[in-house]
Amino acid sequence: MSGLLHTSFDNSVKPVVGLVSEPDERQRVEFGFTLVEVIMAVAIIGIIAAVVYSPLWGVMRTVRDTREKMELCQTARCILWKMSGEISNAFINERNNLTGCDAKSNDYDGDSISFSSTAKGSGPNQKGISRIEYYLDGKTLFKSLDGRVFPIVKDVDDFNLSYFDRLNWTESWDSSLRGKLPKMIEINLWLKGELFSVSVAVPVTKVTYLKPISKNL
Repeated sequence: MSGLLHTSFDNSVKPVVGLVSEPDERQRVEFGFTLVEVIMAVAIIGIIAAVVYSPLWGVMRTVRDTREKMELCQTARCILWKMSGEISNAFINERNNLTGCDAKSNDYDGDSISFSSTAKGSGPNQKGISRIEYYLDGKTLFKSLDGRVFPIVKDVDDFNLSYFDRLNWTESWDSSLRGKLPKMIEINLWLKGELFSVSVAVPVTKVTYLKPISKNL
């Protein structure tokens, strides 16, 4: 048809091939971590954990140590309170003496004390007279009550007693020789490296009326 613009395409023109090529081995991206990267990541995580949790561990350790020390103080306080009550009710007469020996003069690993007491709750019937002895054997403090022996507390480093005669402190006491009780007794108890101490006032008078009273009188 004349007058019309004819447009023709040259089929001989072909697209250029090879301008965009596949990446070679050097250009290929690889996914993953190297050993050095893993080690560095672990080290960084460890440092962060140490910074974050170190204060927490310190607080937990402090709480644990405080609780253990409170339990230790409670144990020592109960022992010294019991001993103080018994010693403060000690007495002597012709058949009952108070004897305190230091570790050098007895067969135990610490000091020992033996006495008779009228303290309530000491005897089997919770009243009357009881013969009491405290001594350290190894690392355990023992109590003998009217011949019955039982442990009081373990982990004892030392058990020491001192006796005051109104003028001086001595390391031992024998009322059968002195004819009287000490004015005061100091008790020192070492538990797990901690020292617990108490001074006990002892009655001065002898008890001489302990024999049964006849019903005929």
